[in-house]
Amino acid sequence: MKANKLSKIISLFIYISSLLSLQSIASESVAPGRYVLPFKMYNNLIIIDVSINNSQPLSFILDSGVSDIIITELGFGDSLELNYTREIKVTGLGKGDSVDAFYSVGNDVEIAGIISSDQNIRVLMQDVFSLSKRMGQRIHGLIGYSVFKNYIVEIRYAQRKIILYEPEAFSKPKSRKAFTLPLEINQTKPYITAATNINGDSTIKVKLFIDTGASHTLWLAEDCEHYICVPENAVPKYLGAGLNGDITGHMSVIKKLYLGNVTFKTMITSFPDHESVQNLFQENNRNGSIGAEILRRFTIIFNYLDNEIIFIPNNSLKDALAVNRAGFEIEMPLPGFPIYTVAYIEDKSPSAIAGLQHGDQILSINGNNTLHISFNELIGYFYQKAGKKLFLSVRRGETIHKIKFRLKEPFTFPPLEVSSTKK
Repeated sequence: MKANKLSKIISLFIYISSLLSLQSIASESVAPGRYVLPFKMYNNLIIIDVSINNSQPLSFILDSGVSDIIITELGFGDSLELNYTREIKVTGLGKGDSVDAFYSVGNDVEIAGIISSDQNIRVLMQDVFSLSKRMGQRIHGLIGYSVFKNYIVEIRYAQRKIILYEPEAFSKPKSRKAFTLPLEINQTKPYITAATNINGDSTIKVKLFIDTGASHTLWLAEDCEHYICVPENAVPKYLGAGLNGDITGHMSVIKKLYLGNVTFKTMITSFPDHESVQNLFQENNRNGSIGAEILRRFTIIFNYLDNEIIFIPNNSLKDALAVNRAGFEIEMPLPGFPIYTVAYIEDKSPSAIAGLQHGDQILSINGNNTLHISFNELIGYFYQKAGKKLFLSVRRGETIHKIKFRLKEPFTFPPLEVSSTKK
């Protein structure tokens, strides 16, 4: 692509300078070499403020699976200057084709009062994730390994804080509940070894990717040759959106997940189909991943320099697992403005049987006008106990429809049981 044409495309993409005044990233340095960064959490995902090349703060998801920074979308009011070099193709999870992107080098990134220079950035030319719509607030991209690799990173999920340590300022926690596991870094991604008991008496060691950028519990790639088989009672399930399209598979319950000193019994587990994960799950003999529905139950310390990871259970350890019992997902077409539409609906789910359709705009739920309900509050209705009634008023075209149904378990499973042993 010629330079002037590329310049015009980029100018349109990041058009209009910010209406917000430039402000520093919210952080505090409480001791030399120690920086504290508060974060927000939506659907188990960590949202932090990041400044790129002196831009106003932009919202990024902390994703341990990301090497270079990825900008997924920029919109009205966003101002950003980048050094663009060349076009590339990007692949990831999902069933679709690779995505076009621009690759930028030599950028300054500020987070928690720390400036990381010479950072590489990938700018997707298609909004394949729809993160802002699916999370109900403006999300600009994903950030991970490249910025944090030179620090010891402590994620305190319960306190909504990240602490960055320079190596000489870090000392190991003295909690008797803490346990340490070897951390393997392959192509900038963090892996641990855990163990599972899927549906029999045998225990299987599994290599799992630690994925802070996914809200799920446990994913396992089917590999019957090595005793990882989808249980017979598993149900088809939409598992989310990946870089290359939708991720589908099956969901069931495995008997046990052994993670260091902690044992999770009757763990909800997803088994993505081969087509959805072929780009990633075959690399480095990876068997699956642990998502934030498990990680949020701990304080987690990534020590990339010494190749170890520390887990400290918090008060959420024994919380019930979050399950969407309504069978549909919502999005905000205009992030931040309380208009909610049905983004995805599962076949044979309670809502589908009741007549809900893709694209329906939800006007009220159980008598509450959605104009006065936040994104997280609305989603909360879907995660209530089985048997709860939902009454929806929806707009479909020019007509209003009344939809009612009871929440239902996507499959039969007993409550989660968690046990741990102290040192």
